[in-house]
Amino acid sequence: EHDGHTAVLVAIDGKVVGMLAIADEIKPTAPLTIYALQSLGLRTILLTGDNVKTARAIASQVGIKTVYA
Repeated sequence: EHDGHTAVLVAIDGKVVGMLAIADEIKPTAPLTIYALQSLGLRTILLTGDNVKTARAIASQVGIKTVYA
């Protein structure tokens, strides 16, 4: 989660048998785009239904300081 992945546990008959790490790819242009918006005086935030650790990791990668998850 600290790297921007969401952990998903896999269970069979109620017993955990594995874990998956799921991540969205951040577009290479995202940090520059966020910087450009901030340079125009715009406030940038990340609003997501994802978990807070993942959201904060993604936000830090693109230069967003305010996260609502």
